[in-house]
Amino acid sequence: SIYSADSASGPITVTVAPTGISISITKPSGSALNVLEAVVEDIAYLGPSVRVTVRIGNLSLTCEITSHSATALDLSCSTKVFIAFKASATRCIS
Repeated sequence: SIYSADSASGPITVTVAPTGISISITKPSGSALNVLEAVVEDIAYLGPSVRVTVRIGNLSLTCEITSHSATALDLSCSTKVFIAFKASATRCIS
């Protein structure tokens, strides 16, 4: 399940901005209600930013983090990670 501050019913699409998703190697604790296990599929270095594509089951998500964070996390393809985002960062589209 995905937690959202938006109210919705029926079939919906949930969006989260890539900059609203954090990545960690260990399961984070904190105020983010949405914490999911994922696997890194692709890493694109864009100067000070890094776009990281992760896979959760049959779903791919793009996260955007700083190059400093990517280096500190020592990310590579196939790395198991946790992604986290707040319910307030989601938007539900029906």
